[in-house]
Amino acid sequence: MYNPKSDGMIERFNRTLLSMVSLMIDPHKRQRDWDQKVMLATFAYRSTPHESTGETPNMLMLGRELYLPLDLTTRVTAKDGEVSEETDYALQLREDMQLAHERAREVLKCSARRQKKCYDQKTIGAKLKTGEFVWLHNPSKTKGLSPKLQRRWEGPYLILQKLSDVT
Repeated sequence: MYNPKSDGMIERFNRTLLSMVSLMIDPHKRQRDWDQKVMLATFAYRSTPHESTGETPNMLMLGRELYLPLDLTTRVTAKDGEVSEETDYALQLREDMQLAHERAREVLKCSARRQKKCYDQKTIGAKLKTGEFVWLHNPSKTKGLSPKLQRRWEGPYLILQKLSDVT
């Protein structure tokens, strides 16, 4: 059954994925290599702790972290407290996942407060000072390239002079 309420999370992830891929593609190849960067972007997404939960998506879904290429080269495969039997493993996995979910809930509460604080600051208006670095939003698009894969922000730029409160 179709449920459009669930589209929001997927659309938000797609926006994040497009943003990550747009930073990875080579602008000199005219976006021809974007499909080769999707797996790398999803790997980075799954193995990076999220600001809202404090945990990686892989830990929250599977109860363990991904093995990174560095782990394979240094042969780090066993963790402290490794269990030997399958039933012990299942119990340990359940405990680890419960702990990860509890930590994620706590971090989500803190994150919600922090996001509210940031939102409240943005509604007042940013106080920029000479000598600070800023990013410039550039909505213009280059013809012949996919607008979804083009970078939306340029910079960082240094503020040399403040002409007024808004410029």
